[in-house]
Parts: sequence; C-alpha cells; structure tokens
Amino acid sequence: MRLPLELHFDRLHLFRCRVPILIVTDSGSGGFGKTDGFHLGHVLDALASDPWSHVEFVITKAHRQNSMEAGVIDGFRFDTHDLSAYSQVWLFGIERNLDPLSAAELAALSRFMDQGGGVFATGDHENLGRPLAAEVPRVRSMRRWHWPSPGPAGEPVAPDQTGTGRHDTVMDTQPIAGLQGSQSDKVPQPIRPKWYSRTIGKGWVRRAIRYPHPVLCGPDGVIEYLPDHMHEGLCEVPSDLGRSFTFAGYTTTEYPTTDGHQEHPEVIAHATTRNTTGAEFGVLGAYDGHRVGVGRVVVDATWHHWFNINLVGFVNATDPAHPSYDAAVVPKWDAIKAYFRNVGVWLARPSLQRCLRNGSWLLVTKYLDILISRQKLDLVTDRVGYFLQLGTFAVDALGRLASRCQRTRWIIDLLEWPIWRLDPWYRPPRPMPDPPPWLDLDLLELVSLGAAIEELAQRFERDRDLLDVGDKRAAEVEQVAKRGAAAGALLLLKQMAEAGPAAARLQDLASQSSRR
Repeated sequence: MRLPLELHFDRLHLFRCRVPILIVTDSGSGGFGKTDGFHLGHVLDALASDPWSHVEFVITKAHRQNSMEAGVIDGFRFDTHDLSAYSQVWLFGIERNLDPLSAAELAALSRFMDQGGGVFATGDHENLGRPLAAEVPRVRSMRRWHWPSPGPAGEPVAPDQTGTGRHDTVMDTQPIAGLQGSQSDKVPQPIRPKWYSRTIGKGWVRRAIRYPHPVLCGPDGVIEYLPDHMHEGLCEVPSDLGRSFTFAGYTTTEYPTTDGHQEHPEVIAHATTRNTTGAEFGVLGAYDGHRVGVGRVVVDATWHHWFNINLVGFVNATDPAHPSYDAAVVPKWDAIKAYFRNVGVWLARPSLQRCLRNGSWLLVTKYLDILISRQKLDLVTDRVGYFLQLGTFAVDALGRLASRCQRTRWIIDLLEWPIWRLDPWYRPPRPMPDPPPWLDLDLLELVSLGAAIEELAQRFERDRDLLDVGDKRAAEVEQVAKRGAAAGALLLLKQMAEAGPAAARLQDLASQSSRR
C-alpha cells in the first residue's frame, strides 16, 4: 500500500508541472468517452489520476470529423490551430483514406516537431491510421502505415488482418468464434523490453546495471505487459535515415545530425505472435530527438493497447466493487497505466523536462527525512558521510515522485562530466575514456546528489512557492544544484586520493600476510 505523498513531504510545497497534450483522432468510431469501443476514456482517467505529484496532464481533445461529443474540437486541422500551446501531439488514426493531412498541415506539424514538440502516433493492422500519420516525418518511417502495396517512397507493407503473417498477440484463455480469443479480458500479453546498461568497475569487480527505456519504467519496476489484440501493426528502425521533406515551403530533415551525432530511432520492446508464426515483432518504438535539438517520438504497433475495448477487462478486474475483481491483476494494470503516463512525461518539451527536474530537486529539499537530517554545514566534521546520508534519502524521495528511470535521469543531469558512464541510454559519438577502476559511480551519485540538495536547501529554504522558483528562476536552480553536485564530487575524489597511501599500506600488510 502506497502512503500519501503528504506523509513524506511538506505538503505546503507539493506542486505540479503542467504538461499540455493535444490528442487527435478520426473516424465515426473514434472518440474520448467511456463506451467500450474505440474510445480513450480509460486512458484519460489514467492520466487524470496520476499518482506522481510533479506532473499534471492538461488534455485538449480534437477530431478530424465530427465526434458528437462535448468538449472536443471538431473538424480539426493542424494548420489553423496554434500548436505552440502544446508540449506534444498524440495521433490516433483509425481511417484508411479519409481526410489525409494537407501539405500545410504537414508543414505545421513538422515545424512543431523541429521546435521540440513531441509526437505519439499509432494505428492498427494494414493501413489503418494512414491518412493521419503516414506522411509525418519520423512517424512515417518508425512504424508501417501502407497496405496492400508499399508507400510512395517505397515504405514497406504493414501486416495484414487475417493472414498467417498477422500479428496476433491474444492470450487465448477463452476461445471465441472467428479470430483468436478475447481482447477485452483481464489477461495482458507479455512483451520483451529492450535493455540498456551501464557498467561500473573493471575486471572481477565489474558490475552491469540494466534499465529499460524510460517509457517502460513502471512504479514497481520494468513494464512487461500490454493489452493484447488479434492483428497488430509493426514498429521498426527504418533503413534510410537520410531523408528530407518539403511541405508547403517548409523543409525538414527527418533524422538530423548535430555535432557529428545522428540520433537513431529504435525499437524499445518486442511482442510475440502467439497464434500464428510465433515470431517476434517490434511493438513499441522511440526516438530521442532532444539529443539533436528536435522533439521526441513514440510509436505503438496498435491503438488497441489504448482503446477502451481492450482496457475494460482490466478496469473491471481492479475495481473491488465489480464481480470480476482480481487482486492479481492490479499490478499489471498499474504497469499499463504507467506506460500511458510515461509517454506523456518522456515526450514533454525540453523546457518542461527542466520544470519536472528542477521542481523535483526543490521538492526533495522538503522531504521530511531530509528536513530531519539536515545540519549546520560548518558544524559537520564528516561532510562526505553527511552528503551520502542526504543523497540516500534524496534517492528515496525521488523514487516517490517518479519512476526509477526518471530519477536516474535527474541525477545524471547533475553530473555532466561522467555522462558516458552514468547514462545507460547515451551512445557517445566517439569512444570515451573509462573512469578509474576504483571509482564507485554509485557512491559518486549519492554524495553529489546529497551535496546538491544541501546547496539547494540553503539557497531556497525561505521560498514558499517552489513552483514559481522552479519556473521563473530555473537557470539559478540548475546553477545552484550543479555547483553543489560538483563540490560534493570534488570532496569525494579528494578523500579517495588522500586514502591512496593508506591503501598502499594495507596492500603491504596483505602482501606480508600472504608470505607467512
């Protein structure tokens, strides 16, 4: 049972960074209500009930045609709407041919992405979703949208609906007539996340720590489940990363290169075709455009991972008042909901990433264990031990605010110089030197984080509105935090260097003992 955040933090300082998301769908069957069809009501509930205090999703709903729902922008067109008001755009394309994006709309959406806006996009089998997404840069090549023939630029054909090559992932617990099983039950499909690792030490003391992609970091560990479906699409890494496009006079490079580094899209999870060939296929894809100055992208093999028709079984099975309640389903549904929220957090613009990071650093200074443990720094005789204690409590505090992956990301941002070793998701453009084999990067993280928290607490302890500080004084927050982290790292390294002679004496004693 998770206790309320107010029991751990000074509740006067709890705040949220607002993440505005524009969600666009099409087709008469698509919408935002609670019907068990192709609607997004359960996802919207998951976003609204986010248990993390640091983020608030602000949703704008839009439909390409007429949704017949209140609070939805009907007849939506990207070129007549101010996209700068949003951190990201989510595309749920259902149609095969109706209302394709115009050149002016593609120009507006491309400009939005090139200026840091994130995009999530999904369709289903064959060419479902093609009009809304098949020409959007990056989206167009990270997922298949064309069927039964290749696309105009030779884009490969998507999986079909009924053949032996379909991507059928249904966990067939209750077979029904027609295609396999029930997609609306409480049984999810397992997926195989891609693992990223960072290595600490050398030789026999070498350790490798594994992480999934941040989108698949759940509240209790890696997210290894998605709802199932009988004919999913396909996510992949494109073979051609050198394309550029011009829409209505605006030219965009699909996968740009900055400072010699071209960030590549990747498949971050695979699923298995359970009722046909048994082969694996790319079920989720991601592109970290922030590394090259553009927006991030996430693609999903099917919107059936998101629509009510596939979520209703989980919703019912985790409702204690429902006859189908099953406590064993609760952690799986929690993980799936965390996936939805993670997409919203990871796609947020760099400015919002800064809000989330800075705000969380500030909030940690109001964590009750930190408040109890802080001392007057000029009275502390063992500062490394003191910073280590604060850092340990700070890691626990960050873990209550976000996933482990996001917590790790925020700590990495404090220490820029050893990023090639600390960041499991970073691929350096050139070979980087290894740190000394005696350097414990875990210890370095904790001491540096603790020193940063102490520096932040000293500087901002009299400020009551932390959200205002994190927003209007963001550069100052970052400067203070990084200055504290650097000071903590320097202190630890200095202590390690001073311990060198003592280590040599211990080595001599061990050598003498071994000769007896």
